[in-house]
Amino acid sequence: MSILVGIPYATTDSKYWLDRTMLSIKEKLDADIAVAVDEGVSMLTGPIRFYQLWTVGHGVGKARNVLGLFALRQGYDCLIYMDSHVLVLSDNLEKICKSDLGNPKIVVVESRHFPSFLRWAEPFFYSITSPQVNYNAFTLSSFLEKQKWKWAYIYELPSRKTVMTTEPVFSVSRRVLEALVQAQEVPTLAYYWGKENFDLTVSAARLGYDMTVYPEVVVGHVYKVGSPSSWSDRFKVTECRNEPFCGLLSGSVYGNGIKWADCVYAIKHYGSYWGLPVDYHVCDLVVKHDVDSIRRSIQFNAYAKYTLDQVYERLNTYLIGAKYVFVR
Repeated sequence: MSILVGIPYATTDSKYWLDRTMLSIKEKLDADIAVAVDEGVSMLTGPIRFYQLWTVGHGVGKARNVLGLFALRQGYDCLIYMDSHVLVLSDNLEKICKSDLGNPKIVVVESRHFPSFLRWAEPFFYSITSPQVNYNAFTLSSFLEKQKWKWAYIYELPSRKTVMTTEPVFSVSRRVLEALVQAQEVPTLAYYWGKENFDLTVSAARLGYDMTVYPEVVVGHVYKVGSPSSWSDRFKVTECRNEPFCGLLSGSVYGNGIKWADCVYAIKHYGSYWGLPVDYHVCDLVVKHDVDSIRRSIQFNAYAKYTLDQVYERLNTYLIGAKYVFVR
């Protein structure tokens, strides 16, 4: 089985952790690596041969699409999506590729936050300090209470099945990628951070595919200290680079992208955004200006075998006997 690990990487992320992530992949998994990066990044260093792909403008969902289409063109059997701040802790990560969609157990790796002006000291600090891996703190995330999009941490799942995930690591088989592309031309319509993994796996569930959970396969997610802005300066970004909402919304491109992705997700899977936790003003702009996403959403719904209600019914069945706690 040929496996590609696809990593979306933004210029504001930590390059040190990207290198460390790729080293852990090479140590534990015999797979090719593709990194989709923003504009303006010089050739990444490190003793690993990999594909460097380019994505235009901000948006981790865009990078997910670039990686998915590349995996299909190159004929890979399995694509493992992986964030650029992840440590592979198991020798059998490839096991998750045995299913249409595979989800490992994600454990917490605690990372000290480095302000951008001290980023130069980060490699030195981690060269003398091992990251703290907490094997008892782990998550398998799914969204429950769909009308509120409430996130639950699931600690035990007897069925070993779910229909969606928000995790930073999961596998997608070639046939699922092909089905997603046939239905909507790209793997996900959530081009920005916040719904990109959720939309991809919910869409796969609506096309008839489920996700198998492999709790014996362990991957460490480097958790950021504090709010998302503590990891990078993306919330402060105001530069517009080929974004549909540029000039329409003020403030952070990153924050506005999250709102945009929420609206696209709501319109696609619910048919409407009324009564949902979204910015209605932004959603009105999506309907007015994002003609491409609306067209692809209509195209997807013509292909989908199941409604969102039916997907949640299946999820409720899988969650019988599960132990989980809501995140406040």
